[in-house]
Amino acid sequence: WNVPLAGRRLRDELGGFERWFVAELAGGRLSASSIEWLDALAHRVDTHPRRVCHRDYHLNNLYFLGRGGVGVIDFQDILVGPDTYDAASLVGDRAFPELVDRVGRRRWLEAWAARTGAEPGWEIRVRETELQRGLKVLGTFARLWSEGRRGYLRWIPPLAARMGAAAEEAGAPRELVDLLLDWDTDGGDHVR
Repeated sequence: WNVPLAGRRLRDELGGFERWFVAELAGGRLSASSIEWLDALAHRVDTHPRRVCHRDYHLNNLYFLGRGGVGVIDFQDILVGPDTYDAASLVGDRAFPELVDRVGRRRWLEAWAARTGAEPGWEIRVRETELQRGLKVLGTFARLWSEGRRGYLRWIPPLAARMGAAAEEAGAPRELVDLLLDWDTDGGDHVR
């Protein structure tokens, strides 16, 4: 197994958001209160129940097979992590939010929870995990963009908008919320 996705590693992933999205792509810097809020988010996700996670569970890694089966690829990141990680990954990554409205998303998550026997409180855990993972992914996409993989810029504005709304709902400091929401407003025109 890979090293579990827990405590320090969850926070280190948010460090990628700080470095690549906030500093490199947006040209900003977070205040101490925003950094403390990211610390607390990683800590909350670290307290979630654990299960084996694919960790890169999204539509690009799923293939429909004959007779209704689904194939999954890209297993190199499998590890033990938060129980809601793969569900949060699927509903929050790339095209899924464009394909499924809020009602459909809710129905899908309820079906996932029933099918997996998710422990009570899964709704809050999905939101926290999706926020941690979404901010991490913003950092990853910003890093890939800075390395010349320009296609990733397409995914950044809608993800930043969703994470801004989620961060606001979760009580993030206003400067962090505004950084995410303002990114979507100008469509990323301020890329350095």
